[in-house]
Amino acid sequence: MKKIFPQDFLLKNKNLIEIYEKFFYDEKEIHTSIKTFFISGNKNFQNFEKKMPFFEKKIFLNSNFFTKKNGNYKFSLFPILELFGSLKAKTTEEAPYLSMGLSENFKSFKNPYEFSAGFSAKMNYNKKFFFYWNFAYSLKNFQNYELLDSTKIVKNFGESIYQNKSFYRFLKSDFLFVYSLNKYFSFHFGKDKHFFGDGFRSLFLSRNSNSFPFYKISTKFSKFHYINLMGFLQDFDFIEMKNNFSKKYINLHFLSFNLNEKFNINIFEAIIWAEKDSIKNRDFEVNYLNPIIFYRPLENSVGSPDNVILGAGFKFEIIKNYYLYGQTILDEFLLSEIKNRNGWKHNKFGFQIGIKIFDFLSIKNLKIQSEYNYVRPFTYSHSSILNNYGSYYQALAHPLGANFREGILNLFYRKNRFFIKNLSIFSVQGMNKNNENYGQNIYLSYLSAFKDYGNKTTQGEKNYIFYNENRLSYLINPNWNLYFEISYIFMMQKYMEKNISNSFMIGLKTYIF
Repeated sequence: MKKIFPQDFLLKNKNLIEIYEKFFYDEKEIHTSIKTFFISGNKNFQNFEKKMPFFEKKIFLNSNFFTKKNGNYKFSLFPILELFGSLKAKTTEEAPYLSMGLSENFKSFKNPYEFSAGFSAKMNYNKKFFFYWNFAYSLKNFQNYELLDSTKIVKNFGESIYQNKSFYRFLKSDFLFVYSLNKYFSFHFGKDKHFFGDGFRSLFLSRNSNSFPFYKISTKFSKFHYINLMGFLQDFDFIEMKNNFSKKYINLHFLSFNLNEKFNINIFEAIIWAEKDSIKNRDFEVNYLNPIIFYRPLENSVGSPDNVILGAGFKFEIIKNYYLYGQTILDEFLLSEIKNRNGWKHNKFGFQIGIKIFDFLSIKNLKIQSEYNYVRPFTYSHSSILNNYGSYYQALAHPLGANFREGILNLFYRKNRFFIKNLSIFSVQGMNKNNENYGQNIYLSYLSAFKDYGNKTTQGEKNYIFYNENRLSYLINPNWNLYFEISYIFMMQKYMEKNISNSFMIGLKTYIF
């Protein structure tokens, strides 16, 4: 039987990346901190794929829905399906227990459900041109902690097209055009999400917010991989008290360097600016299109009020299959103020440290990952809301915003077509209190900080969250990325009062977005 591998071209979904992640770490020339992974034409991956148990025999749905191949041209089309129902646990302040069709989350009593239907189309021509388009119509009965407010923005996605008290309807859509000039340069244009880093979280740029239009130049040379990205964002103009979107932009550079087979370092810089500021309509800042110049000196030279984020990261293989990784983010800081240890509000920074182990305890396909994230108050915020590090009223980096500490333990195991995942997250946030800005909400100006000095991480009203997710998945169709999945999610929050929620869900899911 002819094998057709579904990710002939790219891997971008976190769940899909996790399945094949060990291969990318074993391939020492691949820069694992740059996601997505384009794998077309990689002979080593083709050999690796032959060892996967997904295509050993022809079983039900083990093929593409539609494929057209003619010479150097290849087109494929398959459906996107997500259908989940739930048995929901009753909310209690003592302990959770499973019960038929009870609470949604905390204090509402509705069964959560999810439904999505759409398609995914891919095209490759002459190994030079690549295109994909994913589109789905979605309906979801949201957990309370997923709801935002009158902005009508859906968590991790864009604006809802319809909502009432019990569910939202929204569209998921992303697309990408790629032209590979040669083995060194490729040019990308589309609407999608991005992720930089080796961690479960990214303090640089993550897939937390909505997809946004962008163009990107990818340059690979020797041990270097360099990304130059320009993105077109939207956000709410709360300053003028308008419930509509205003335009903002992001330019970023990311340079990854493999010092040797064990050690990788990378540097990151991004600048956010609004189409309009308090003085004038700026339109597009052409100076930021320079693909190599550093943004901080350029920002100073043009006298702009823009927001520059700097960062650095690393990955180090301690011994075989044991990887230490980390990131540091700098928003603003003065070394003299840091030395004084006086908690100045403009000392805005964060860091991440983690370890990732493959084939843990010599058990094949067992991965364990432990990670710690720390971000100071007011990091990612700005004097102008439209210059903060966010889009669609959501953080572009870490979903908790700022002023938090977080610990993560992630376990993943694969046996043939079965997958088991256990994810535990414990976080402490410092929330606002008495209507004062304590530095967690990146959509509040740091000019409104409740004090200039004496700021400490997790200051304010403490919000303790424990989240535990358990999933058992069976891969039905590797070409569609279609899974049958059973999940149990437990969440406990202590913020002013203690709340506990748990849910049991079962259904089908296509992992694409």
